[in-house]
Amino acid sequence: MDYNCTCKPGATGKKCDINIPDCVPYNQTVNGVTKTYKNRCMTKDKDAKCIDELASFSCNCSAMYTGEFCDLNIIIKDVLLAVYGSVNLEMIPMLEDLLKNPSQIKDMVPFIVGLQEDDNRTSLSWDYSDMFLWAAFEEKMLDLEYVSQRLR
Repeated sequence: MDYNCTCKPGATGKKCDINIPDCVPYNQTVNGVTKTYKNRCMTKDKDAKCIDELASFSCNCSAMYTGEFCDLNIIIKDVLLAVYGSVNLEMIPMLEDLLKNPSQIKDMVPFIVGLQEDDNRTSLSWDYSDMFLWAAFEEKMLDLEYVSQRLR
């Protein structure tokens, strides 16, 4: 007796007992440049593991990444949660650039502070006296009057 099975998506074979692999090479094009990755989980996290499932896959991220495809650096996630209380997708590219080039922080701080509510910005404000208040030279308190005169 011969029979045919209609397999669910992700399976094949006479008895639908063969799983079609879902952890397959993944092509990603950024700025006109295409890169091929071992699988979708590894576009950012080189240590991610792809778990093949029936008609799908899941990603097991390393300690430094999170997200469905292990594409969000945990540091960026923590910064976004601390500053905004949620993951703001528009900020991710800027923060990724910052991780690659930390010297950009001097340019980004005013921008990030500027996005805060007025009350938060006021509490983050400072002037030169705040900056030098506890600065010491040879265990002596800094003379703010002298500094003030020199800055004029």
